[in-house]
Amino acid sequence: MIYWGSKDPLFFMNIVLYSIKGCPMCSHARELFQRADLEYTEIKVGDDVTKEEFLEKNPEVTGYPFIVIDRMKYVGIVDVARYLLQKGFITAPRKNERS
Repeated sequence: MIYWGSKDPLFFMNIVLYSIKGCPMCSHARELFQRADLEYTEIKVGDDVTKEEFLEKNPEVTGYPFIVIDRMKYVGIVDVARYLLQKGFITAPRKNERS
């Protein structure tokens, strides 16, 4: 398991990132949480838990990354990025900053 981010005692979000080896979107999720300076726990499916154990507990999962933020479940990073943007943890890049 990997832990990353701010230890601010005034704010705490429980974030768990379930990832798999070789997943580019999982890497983007890590970068997103680092950019937001949020602490998260990463569980690597296939290393930290078996795929079978994971799917037994989370049968609704259809892809990776699978992210749980305070009991809200997300597959992928689009809705997570939107949530973090709405909450003010990240800002959208200006038009001239986009590549």
